[in-house]
Amino acid sequence: MGAIEFVGEFDRYNVASATGYLRLTYSGPLDLVALLYNGPNDAYPRTLDPVANCAPIAPATLLAVRDRGLARAGFDEPLSGRYTLEISDTPCP
Repeated sequence: MGAIEFVGEFDRYNVASATGYLRLTYSGPLDLVALLYNGPNDAYPRTLDPVANCAPIAPATLLAVRDRGLARAGFDEPLSGRYTLEISDTPCP
């Protein structure tokens, strides 16, 4: 679980040793997106959002969660910036 509370904030996770499938769950007013980077110079990360909320983790090494435009924050609305990430062995639909 995590939360984006301030404008321009992002959460970062090291997923280099993770395997399986990542799912992002979010139902608030922000346009949250999870980005899976294959390395520090990856210019085209895979994108997960609440609609397309599943992707294989490998070969990603870094996961970042943020507001898509880095323009909104969730501190002013109850639970609006809170999200859940889940890693499972169940393949994406």
